[in-house]
Amino acid sequence: MPPSTSDPAVAEDKVSVTVRRDVPAASAADAAGARKSYAFEDVHFERGSFSIRSEDIDRLRVAASALKDDPSLVLTIEGHTCSLGTGAFNLALGDRRANAVKDYLVSAGAPADRLLTVSQGEAGAEYDNSREETRRLNRRVALVPRIPR
Repeated sequence: MPPSTSDPAVAEDKVSVTVRRDVPAASAADAAGARKSYAFEDVHFERGSFSIRSEDIDRLRVAASALKDDPSLVLTIEGHTCSLGTGAFNLALGDRRANAVKDYLVSAGAPADRLLTVSQGEAGAEYDNSREETRRLNRRVALVPRIPR
């Protein structure tokens, strides 16, 4: 849960939030017919950037491995931004972030045909955009597992 906006004493370097997306996905590899559950952490970005940070590589490797191991797993890669910048800029930046993550996953062996990218721009903000301490948490890509139809 993000810090309260009424708490001005929270230093930017003290805010750490891990968001996990957990959606069951049918697994063709599971002979018993049980459903697998996947949870992937968000990938965060610096302001105005779509370069993947070194500290996020391990979580992307986990996602790539899951995609290689489970042929039923499909990911929607959602690019998000904070509210700084114009709406058009933020939509384009969200798209670049989502595609940077997709490109990394494909380079790590994940099948491109099971990766869908979408830009939410600033519309998908999960945290308070009025303070930098929490606004920076909106600069992210969410890896959302989904069940194919």
